Amino acid sequence: MAGCCVPGCSNSTTKGFSLRSFPTNRERRERWIANIGIPNWEPSVNSRVCEAHFAKNMWEKDRCDGKRKLKLNAVPTIFASHSVPDDFPALLENFNKDNNVVNMLIASLTDEGKVKINFQYQLHSDNIEQLKNEPSKDSSSMLASVNMKEETDWKKRCEELTHLLTKSESECKKLQDAMKRREELFNRIIKKSYRCGQILKKRLRKLREERQTYDKLKIRLREIFNEDQIKALINQGVSREWSDETIKRAIRLRLTCGSVGYQQILEQNIPLPSERTLRRKMNNVELHEDV
Repeated sequence: MAGCCVPGCSNSTTKGFSLRSFPTNRERRERWIANIGIPNWEPSVNSRVCEAHFAKNMWEKDRCDGKRKLKLNAVPTIFASHSVPDDFPALLENFNKDNNVVNMLIASLTDEGKVKINFQYQLHSDNIEQLKNEPSKDSSSMLASVNMKEETDWKKRCEELTHLLTKSESECKKLQDAMKRREELFNRIIKKSYRCGQILKKRLRKLREERQTYDKLKIRLREIFNEDQIKALINQGVSREWSDETIKRAIRLRLTCGSVGYQQILEQNIPLPSERTLRRKMNNVELHEDV
């Protein structure tokens, strides 16, 4: 019958416990032996340690086949209180190299042979060195020292968090002030854009009114003048071609008003041909009988 080699532990496979062989790696093997705490003892090929002496974090995640497998750096850390070795620093060698943490547990065996954890604590690397340098102290005094160190660390951490919180509040206030200034700038831009929009609307309304007035004037001008006369009003001083209708109208005015009267009309900037132009055109224009 295969049983656990830890002193005071009667667990075996017949009781439903899984047993583990000692590792072949020399360093890990020595840690197992140091944690078990049997003086001047070397395990045999058939020596086994039951699963009750391994903490939960020493096991890999549950496998699909239901089997449990220890991690590569796993060591037994759970023992009955009377079987904790006197060489306490030897236990401290059992730590995770990745995060420099020791899982220390103090346990005892019940009448049914099951392991009952009385105390569990995590020691960091700096605590380990402190405990190694003070081997004469008992476990309670060492744990009190560790608790004090841990409390100091927590106070320091709280101070750091308070400092970070203060700094974050200061940064947050700066951001709020910047956002407020940006919002004020946007409001000024919006107000200015609104005023510009109102001014443009007024100008557009005025232009529409002027366009309506211009259209009315154009209609009235066409009722009084011919198209070539309107062009002459717009482009003064430019040589132009007079239509036959305008020539006829000018000849009538010339015959009615005489030369002096016609000159007075021209001096009023009325768009009509000059007398010279009339004389040149008279041979080419057929006048009405009553002219």
